[in-house]
Amino acid sequence: MEQKNQSKVLSIITQLSIKKGKKQVLVLEILKSLSFLKECEKVHPILILSKFVNKIKPFCEIKTLRIAHRFYKVPVTVNLQKQIATSFIWLFNNSKERQESVFSKRLLNELLETVKTNNSKTSKISKELHYVSQLNKMYIKYK
Repeated sequence: MEQKNQSKVLSIITQLSIKKGKKQVLVLEILKSLSFLKECEKVHPILILSKFVNKIKPFCEIKTLRIAHRFYKVPVTVNLQKQIATSFIWLFNNSKERQESVFSKRLLNELLETVKTNNSKTSKISKELHYVSQLNKMYIKYK
């Protein structure tokens, strides 16, 4: 049962995150990082992934509209599937930029840093997006 749930979560993550490319390689790297996560934290990795998604998922995205020779950044709400996909895309992109030698370790460290502290690059991107949307919420009428 546990393996079935884990494979379902992996397929959802890969479908949402990557449109083209080597999905099998990504699945193997995610499996490695989840096994490291289970060894380090002594907690089921799916619980940590759900904490990550709940902490990082954006409630909106910023669209740029041109109205009367001016550009406005308008926050637009997104559905749950898009929120989850965006959070995992941020995780993968920011883990690629880390300095560790193996991608599974980079992914693990970015995930743990995001869940435990707010100093990771992923959490900073999320906070910045929410800050911009709060600043520009008056332009929602242009949507």
